[in-house]
Amino acid sequence: QLASAGLDLSDLYRRVDIPAEWVNREELFSTVGKELRAFRSAYRKETREEDIRRALSAFVEGDRLDFGRLNEAFQESVIRRVAASPGSRSELRPLSIAPQGNTEEKVKRNRAVVEREFGPRAYAERLRAIYERVAASAPHPAEEAISGGILLERFLDPARFFLLRTG
Repeated sequence: QLASAGLDLSDLYRRVDIPAEWVNREELFSTVGKELRAFRSAYRKETREEDIRRALSAFVEGDRLDFGRLNEAFQESVIRRVAASPGSRSELRPLSIAPQGNTEEKVKRNRAVVEREFGPRAYAERLRAIYERVAASAPHPAEEAISGGILLERFLDPARFFLLRTG
């Protein structure tokens, strides 16, 4: 919806991958297991070994790890490594994480789009239109209720797990 509203998201990237050997694998596996168990237990859900494997597989692509899924401690160690050895920056994927083109102009255009399409006035208009449609509609029984259990399982899906969002 953001891009279709006119936001220029061309400088964004899905992942920044680092070489897997930059992170202590045993420590990563242990931390993911511990944090995933704590996260799921907060919702009274058990964590199976398969859940941990699914979470870890989302971290890994080939011989690389997704920097964004790591917690602050792991990220700090990666940043320190790159700072101590600037040549290691070439190991980051995507290589070019710097914005392309006239950044100042993109920011101005994006700001105008956000204010116009997602600011308080636009939000109020969309909300008013929703309320009007609801008020004008005839009441009827729900066709199919959303299962809270299914919704919770999708929220807790181990493949969506990021260490950065824990603790």
